[in-house]
Amino acid sequence: MLMALPLFSCSLPAPDEPGVSRYGGYLVGIHAEQRGDLETARERLSGVLQEEGDPRLVEHLFWLHLASGEYASARRLARTMLREDAGSDMALMFLGLDALRDGDHEAALSSLAAVAGNGETSRVATVAAAWVLFDQGKADEAQARLASIADTSGLAGLGHFHAALMADMRGDAAEAEAGYLGAFEAAAAERSASARFVEGYGNFLERNGRGEEALGLYRQHLRPQNFGIGSWAAHRRAVQNGETPAPLAGNGVEGAGELFYGLFSMHAGRRAAQGIAAGRWGEGGAEAALVYLRLALFLRADFPKARLALGEQYERLDFSTAALDIYRAIPDSSPYAVNAGVHIARILGERDETEEALAHLLALQGQRPASRMALTALAEFYRDNDRHAEAIAAYSTLIEALAEPAAEDWSLFFGRAIAYERSGDWPRSEADLQTALTLSGDHPLVLNYLGYMWADQGERLQLALDMLQRATQARPQSGFIVDSLGWVYYRLGEFDKAAFYLERAVELEPGDPIINDHLGDSLWQVGRRMEARFQWRRALQLQPEEEQIAAIEEKLLRGL
Repeated sequence: MLMALPLFSCSLPAPDEPGVSRYGGYLVGIHAEQRGDLETARERLSGVLQEEGDPRLVEHLFWLHLASGEYASARRLARTMLREDAGSDMALMFLGLDALRDGDHEAALSSLAAVAGNGETSRVATVAAAWVLFDQGKADEAQARLASIADTSGLAGLGHFHAALMADMRGDAAEAEAGYLGAFEAAAAERSASARFVEGYGNFLERNGRGEEALGLYRQHLRPQNFGIGSWAAHRRAVQNGETPAPLAGNGVEGAGELFYGLFSMHAGRRAAQGIAAGRWGEGGAEAALVYLRLALFLRADFPKARLALGEQYERLDFSTAALDIYRAIPDSSPYAVNAGVHIARILGERDETEEALAHLLALQGQRPASRMALTALAEFYRDNDRHAEAIAAYSTLIEALAEPAAEDWSLFFGRAIAYERSGDWPRSEADLQTALTLSGDHPLVLNYLGYMWADQGERLQLALDMLQRATQARPQSGFIVDSLGWVYYRLGEFDKAAFYLERAVELEPGDPIINDHLGDSLWQVGRRMEARFQWRRALQLQPEEEQIAAIEEKLLRGL
């Protein structure tokens, strides 16, 4: 990993020594940092620093300020670190980028050249230095720097990708395309493909009149549903309308900003490929992701995609107030304004500020009546809040606007199917689920929903079993899908298999009342009646829906 917030233990006084207030300030600061209150952490630890002057605390505060976007304080702390000979490659890197942003190319090159070692940080400094040279008009020297790391492992494709960006800016389309393809090949060889490599090449193709190729690239490597349906729809609409996107970078400073956004993309891609969650603050490289994005925004304040990604990182860390501040700072004129608005509504909904969330979505949809993303978010809000008629109307508007349903449209039919089913209209729900299944290529969520409904109604049980087996193979860690498989075995009278899968489902989703209720039923059928009553009692404790309570109480009284 390129960056990680340094962990340390300062030589502070023990609680029973005269300096107890400083010790207390340190503990308060560290505790605030761990729970995500970075502002309090900075204030408390800065107060300790004024009294203690521990160089390790200086470095820790430098990273904390950088991850928070407090660039002036980060600059001051970086200079303090270098004055006190507490050398830090990241301090040198930051000061080099600061000089590049100010147009002081010689100072930038000097700082970046001082970044030591042969690790990833030094390679990143090499790419940054190449952009300094490019900004000076020394394109050949810049390309030579990039060539020196083009085949180095660890940051696969980085040299090729930035060489492609430079060639693109010079107008050399052939060399640019070779670089973009080289980035793909190098990343694929190390299984570290970056979504930004895909977006960069797609951007090149769109600007060179090859929009359909770009859409094929996005479809193959990003998949519309993962790319974000709003982003996918925007690219498709732009290609259809013959619109030309802006290039990713227009000068050396923007190129260096692109470097750090690309590092964030690589970091996120690696973690996703390894199945690693974002983690909380202090876990899972969350600080590194924030620092990459903060450096991208330091170099290019008008970088809307980086700002949106920063808000998403704060959401993943459960820093919802900070995320709201980020999203609200994205102007209405930004191409990501609708994305930001949808995020704002989701956070308000999660805070149980339901009316505020709805008002926000209605205003957003009113401002952008042609936005599929805004209306989809409104439809999902209605569905999730049991306003089924309004959800059906919103989904129907979206579906009727389709010239011909495409693969990425499956979620619209799936969403409407859920609203139909919950409003009691099973025939229409079943028809939409069948359409969603065809469009999605047997998506496990659709397989599960349709298979479970058939099992619960005692219909098409063998077909439901086949569908749910396939869904479970695709998502074996989903407790809800494993529950569906257990339930279809129950309906088929194969109670031993039902109990086996339902016990597994409860392990995966111990807090779901329906799954616990299902397990109780299966245990009763295999003669484990004391355990069955335990599961039914547990289901009642987990706050089931009102209509389930009477049925569970009846089973506790009389059994099955």
